[in-house]
Amino acid sequence: MNKYLLVLSTLFILNFCFAQQTKMNFHLLNKIQNNPEANINVLVKCDEQNIKEIASKYNLTIAHGNNIIYSVSGKGINLMQAAKEKGIKRMEYFKSNLQVLDDSSLVKNNIHPIHNGDTPLTLPGYKGKNVVIGVIDTGLDFGHPDFKDSLGNTRVKFLWDQKFAIASNTPQPYNYGQEWDSLQIMLGNCTSTDYTNGGHGTKVTGVAAGNGMTEFKYRGIAPEADIIFVAIDFNNTTNQTISDAVNYIYEKANQLGKPCVINCSLGDYYGSHDGTDLQAQYIGGLLLRNQEERWLLQMEMPVIYLFIWGIHQQMIQVLHGLQIQVINLYLTFTQTLQSSLI
Repeated sequence: MNKYLLVLSTLFILNFCFAQQTKMNFHLLNKIQNNPEANINVLVKCDEQNIKEIASKYNLTIAHGNNIIYSVSGKGINLMQAAKEKGIKRMEYFKSNLQVLDDSSLVKNNIHPIHNGDTPLTLPGYKGKNVVIGVIDTGLDFGHPDFKDSLGNTRVKFLWDQKFAIASNTPQPYNYGQEWDSLQIMLGNCTSTDYTNGGHGTKVTGVAAGNGMTEFKYRGIAPEADIIFVAIDFNNTTNQTISDAVNYIYEKANQLGKPCVINCSLGDYYGSHDGTDLQAQYIGGLLLRNQEERWLLQMEMPVIYLFIWGIHQQMIQVLHGLQIQVINLYLTFTQTLQSSLI
C-alpha cells in the first residue's frame, strides 16, 4: 500500500512539473537549463493584472505589451518559478536564425497602372503619399538620393540600429541600439550603415519606397511614402528583436499620425510558421490595436501576401497578372489612406 501511494505521489509531482514546463517552449527550457542565472527576454501570454503582480513577485521587468502578450525579461530561474503561476498561459524565448529574403518588381506586380491611376482608379495615382513604410532589415544607406525628396531632405523619419551600444539616444523601453530622427540624420549625426549582407536593407527599401531620383526606371512601389527603418542585429540572441522592431515602427508612425505598412524581408526556420507562436500573436495584437491604420506586408515572388487586419479579416492572395484584384484592393483603401499602400 505504501509503495502504491509513493508511486501515485511521484506521478503527481512529475505531472505538476511537466505542466509548468509545457508552458515554455523548447528554446526557453534549454536556455534556462544551460544557465538559470542568465537574464532572458521572453514573450509571456498573461492578462494585464496578473502580469504586473507576477513580474513584481519574481523580480521581472515588463518592457511593453498589448494587454494579452508582454515582452518580459528576468533571470531564467525566476521565469521558471513565474511559469508556475496560474495566470501565466504561455512563455516563449526565440532563438533567432534570421536570413534575408526579397524578390519583387514593378512590372510583374502590375504597379505601373496603379501609379498612373488607370481606370477604374479614380485618383491621379497611388504612390504612398502620407503613408509610412516601415522596413526591418540589415541597414540603410539613408544618404542615397532615392531616399530624399526633391529638395534634398531625407524621407527617413526615424532609424533605429539595434547593433549599436547603449547611449543617450538608445530608444526606450527597448534599451539597446541607437536611434536617430530625420533632423539628426540631416545634421549628419547618424552613423548607421548598411555594409553587411551586400546592402540588402538598402535594396529592399529601394524596391519598396525608392523614388527613382538616381534612375527613374528603378523607382520603388511607393516612391512618395515616409520611411521608418530598423536595422536588425542578427547576433542578438537576448532581445525579441523582431517584435520590438514592429512595436517601435508602429509607435513612431502613431507619432507622425500616419497609417503604416511594414516589410520584413527576413526569414527563420524557427517558430510555428502558422501564426500560433506568441511572437506572431503579439504582432497580430499590435495590428488589431489600431486596425484601420496598420498593415503588415510581406512581399515575395511569385505571390504577394497582404495580411490585412480590420479590413477583410482574412489573407488576400494576389497572383501574377490579376491586376483587377490589386486595383480593387486599392479602391478599398482609398477612403482611409488616399494613397498607395503597396
